[in-house]
Amino acid sequence: MEDYKKLAEELNGVAAEIRSLADITEPLNTEQRSKWETLNTKADELEERLSRMKKAHETDSRAKLLAAEFPIDLQKEQRTAEKEISGGLPGTQSEIRAKAVNGWLRRQAGATVSDEEMRACMASGIDLNAKELTFECRSGAEYAQMQREARAQSAINGGQGGYLTGTDQSMMGQLEVARLLFGSVRQAAEIIRTTTGSPLPWPTVDDTSNTGAAIGENSAAGTTDISVGQQTWYAHKQTSNFVKVPFELFRDSMVNLESFIGSLLGERLGRREETLFTTGTGAGEPYGIVNGSVAGKTTASATAVTFDEIYDLINSVDPAYQVNAGFMLHSGILNAVRKLKDGQGQYLWQPSSQMGMPSMLAGFPYYRNQSMQSTLATGTKTFLFGDLSKYKIREVGTVRLRRLDERFADNDQVGFIAFTEIDGKILNAGTNPIKHMLQA
Repeated sequence: MEDYKKLAEELNGVAAEIRSLADITEPLNTEQRSKWETLNTKADELEERLSRMKKAHETDSRAKLLAAEFPIDLQKEQRTAEKEISGGLPGTQSEIRAKAVNGWLRRQAGATVSDEEMRACMASGIDLNAKELTFECRSGAEYAQMQREARAQSAINGGQGGYLTGTDQSMMGQLEVARLLFGSVRQAAEIIRTTTGSPLPWPTVDDTSNTGAAIGENSAAGTTDISVGQQTWYAHKQTSNFVKVPFELFRDSMVNLESFIGSLLGERLGRREETLFTTGTGAGEPYGIVNGSVAGKTTASATAVTFDEIYDLINSVDPAYQVNAGFMLHSGILNAVRKLKDGQGQYLWQPSSQMGMPSMLAGFPYYRNQSMQSTLATGTKTFLFGDLSKYKIREVGTVRLRRLDERFADNDQVGFIAFTEIDGKILNAGTNPIKHMLQA
């Protein structure tokens, strides 16, 4: 009865606050009256919950006394009833129904239904092609019908469910994995995590235009100052938006809730971040890698590209940044490159012929970014090339998952939402480590 004790203690605390307001001799002001009404509403809710728990405890105690007076083998009767409904399938009635529900959900999603799931549907009286999920007990004693309800999430349709089990900490791991697997910019960039969201300054020095000088005997050396700059990374908050999970979903779900909601919220944040890290404007959001790059080569054609122009783009980046360089482009642009042929009609693209070795583009690795320009069109930036690790992603702490029990309580729902704080931009001291191809 630990929950009962906690509720009783909470009620005592609310009662103490009510008494303190009741002791005020002057008329209550607007704020005090609002608090009075809130506390009394809370007290009524707690009393009602405590009353239900007490009733349930008393009923359970009476049931145990009756069972002691009439020692019937209830488990044997249950096994007999389940055998009638199961049609000979192994498992309890609940397990067979679970298989039947999974089969029905697979059919609704267009997936293959296993033979065992089909048999479970027959045993449970479920029509795989029905738009509503209906359980029929073969004994004719009852019908239990569950409809695919139009609410925030559904306890019936797994595809609409906000799935969650376990602790917030385990959810955090699910979110992190989903986000890391999602973004191509993340794979190429350097990620810097900080514990606070204070502005993160990064000093830069561009001394590339300065050289030493000849000096005569007994002559004084000249002075050439070092030019120091600074770039700053901020913390721009992003959210996954709410997933509202009804009580029925927690009670009835037969799938991995934790895994589903982890990937759901993770992909939401991942898609958002991928767009920002690619084409963000830098105004109240990350400065995307495409917008932060500078032009390295302009093509002769607005709707075509040649290997010669790709090599010119490579040559536009200083060799100091070519050591760890790579390409970034949309898969549609990569497909156009793969179709390029020489004068004899032979494809210029040569995929890797070594087991386990990735294909290269002009001898450099490449990253496919689906948030970049997808077709060759005039005025668009189609390729990135350079030291992509010079794009720095700043993260504040880890993903924060919030569970809101009270906000949606009137709909018997629990809300889940995730937040993250990020920034990103190219660390550029002045020599442009990443350049782009511009279609004429």
